[in-house]
Amino acid sequence: MNGYNLTNQFSYDLETGDEVKKNTFPKEGPEKVGDLIGFYPISKDSILITPMTIGQLYLANSTGKGYSNLDYTKTSTGEYTAFGGSINFNPIVLDKGNLYIPQGIMREWTSMSIEDLTKAPLELSINVKSKKVEFLSFNYPKEIWEFGYVPLDFSRTWNGQKVIYSFLYDSKVYEFKNGSKQYTVHTNAKSIDDIATPSFKKDAVSFEDYCFKYGVYLGIVYDKYRKVYYRFYRPKLEPEKGVNVMSLIENPPIFSIIVMNDNFENIGEVHLPKKKFSSSCFFISEKGLYLAKSMDNENRLTFIPLTLNK
Repeated sequence: MNGYNLTNQFSYDLETGDEVKKNTFPKEGPEKVGDLIGFYPISKDSILITPMTIGQLYLANSTGKGYSNLDYTKTSTGEYTAFGGSINFNPIVLDKGNLYIPQGIMREWTSMSIEDLTKAPLELSINVKSKKVEFLSFNYPKEIWEFGYVPLDFSRTWNGQKVIYSFLYDSKVYEFKNGSKQYTVHTNAKSIDDIATPSFKKDAVSFEDYCFKYGVYLGIVYDKYRKVYYRFYRPKLEPEKGVNVMSLIENPPIFSIIVMNDNFENIGEVHLPKKKFSSSCFFISEKGLYLAKSMDNENRLTFIPLTLNK
């Protein structure tokens, strides 16, 4: 089996930078997992991995072997689910024996009424013991439709008690707990005018508009060690010759990180230098937020710790 039919997951020692462990998952064959798009570490001995397949999760042990499949293609009442990968801006959450998996709309949403859009489930729960699968009553807030048909992408994070949602064109954040929506306005990003005055109403936003006319909130993550939120913000961009628009969406050349306290008050903002860091590749540890530098060598990935001033 050649390397293109394998997916590798590496573990490193933060002190030495040495590789500690390497798990290999076959894309094909009797123990295939297919292409992967995220993972969630449960312990040193087990990890949940999410393939690019609707309704599938794999639980692997520390050797990368002996994994089992969790199927959530349908809820326990027969409703079809949506894709739910686990990535930095939208991770799987494990709390008190329940897995919480992001959902969303996977069909042509521009033909749907706003009333129908607000009924779409954003969260799925799987009980690890009973295997019960159910949609939770977390839905798209009506407030995000103020300017018309905006992209439905969202980010969410878990603060240990609540799920916190962030939407691309909305300066507010939304707290969901036990099916009830609580809404909090926080201090806006410095370039909030890019978001607050979009002109679209009936038409979906094009890739060009997304990149060059408006700024967006890329995602939100919670730092349990410092009890703060990091909200990633990308301002509107200037067109450059020869630059693929899709590459700007996947890896914006410039962004900032807004730091908020538990009350969603702005306590700082870090502006990153252009084309130096990746906005989607990072992790949080006791020592701080580690942000990946933009890759100038395909065989080397470098993380830089960003620490808060006390």
